[in-house]
Amino acid sequence: MIVVVKSSQTFVSATGSLKPIPLSTKFGEIELEQLCRIAQQNQWKTEDLEHRIAQARLMVDANWATPKDYALLELEKRGKLHLVDGVEYWMVELDQNRAAGVYLNPDAYTLDVMIVNVEWFAPIHRETVTTLQRLIELTESPYS
Repeated sequence: MIVVVKSSQTFVSATGSLKPIPLSTKFGEIELEQLCRIAQQNQWKTEDLEHRIAQARLMVDANWATPKDYALLELEKRGKLHLVDGVEYWMVELDQNRAAGVYLNPDAYTLDVMIVNVEWFAPIHRETVTTLQRLIELTESPYS
């Protein structure tokens, strides 16, 4: 049996180029591998590629598209979306009225968490997170 272990994830940068990021890369003090593990263990909801493509189309139609939007559409056109395996957005349900949105910025190497009131879709708190402990606190996600 052959086991393949990936050592990086590939994102689309703000300039529209493919950007492989090693799992050992730190966003503050949090390694990408740790972030992926905590998201998987706690079953955080991810933004799928289909949604990102739909958003890119809307941005093109509105003449607000970025190089990243055009790159995603070009990858889709060429049948190469499988090259992008990095997740940038997660949603974590905290309770009936609150959720945490987690955004990984692959260009600035930052991790932002926004707590929102789901009923009113109003922001309650926003913070750039640099430690695993703070990420666990804000997302109420156990990690081992």
